[in-house]
Amino acid sequence: RFHKRLLSALKTGEADDFPEDLRRARRFHAAWLAVDKPKVVGCLVDSLVARRAEQAAPRVPNEAGAAVPSLSASADETLEMIRRLGGAEAEAEAREAERRAGEMAHVRAEDLATHVGKVAKRAFWDAVQERLRGGDFECAFGLLGEVQKAMLALVAHSAKAREELADKFDAAWLKQQADNGALELGSVTNLMKYVASTIAAWQAPADEPEARAWVEAVEAVAAAAVAERADLGAFIGDHLAPFLARAHELIGRIYERLVAMQQEADGEAAAAEAAAEAEAEAPPQD
Repeated sequence: RFHKRLLSALKTGEADDFPEDLRRARRFHAAWLAVDKPKVVGCLVDSLVARRAEQAAPRVPNEAGAAVPSLSASADETLEMIRRLGGAEAEAEAREAERRAGEMAHVRAEDLATHVGKVAKRAFWDAVQERLRGGDFECAFGLLGEVQKAMLALVAHSAKAREELADKFDAAWLKQQADNGALELGSVTNLMKYVASTIAAWQAPADEPEARAWVEAVEAVAAAAVAERADLGAFIGDHLAPFLARAHELIGRIYERLVAMQQEADGEAAAAEAAAEAEAEAPPQD
């Protein structure tokens, strides 16, 4: 309607009401930008995700025996509409949603819990890194403390090992240094190297090559940072979250191995006990 009024005003020269019509049009456009445009973008993203899931999933014929038809607009056309409406950021989010939909479509039902766990862990560490890059280091000291406690638990049988670990790895002391503005780059890099080498030394032979490669990577990053006199905040933001994520993963493997060994030992002991009881209860032979 506004378009017709505009053409009429331009043709006849009667534009007395045009300013008011323009103001009304602007109000409608502002309302659309605030409410309807996000809904349209959301619908387009949903259609993109549905298309990707449909393409990635196995093709199952419908009742008539024909394959389920695909959506009308192509993925590129949908992404272009999203970009025009929501900008480059909305397009990037749509591409990421499409990628994740493709990953999920290939996950078998029995692997769903494992896959969801991996996605959740990745999202957690991404959030941690975002906080660290924003200068919020509070979460880092809590996570370092968890790693310290887990490592202490693994050497609970050895007072000497616990004493050495407590002497070289003290998350509370690092936090105190940071709170007082005295935390230095060398303290962080030395801790990372010590933790990585200690965890790698505890790995099973099958995991040792992978753990050793991680240690070498940590040492290389630490050496480069010290040589370049890197900014402490930037170094923590870029490297501490991936380091902690890997440390958590490898410590978890150690716990899993110990639990498996204990279960195996318990099973053998139970089997031996049952055999002994059966032998004791057996009637004597002539």
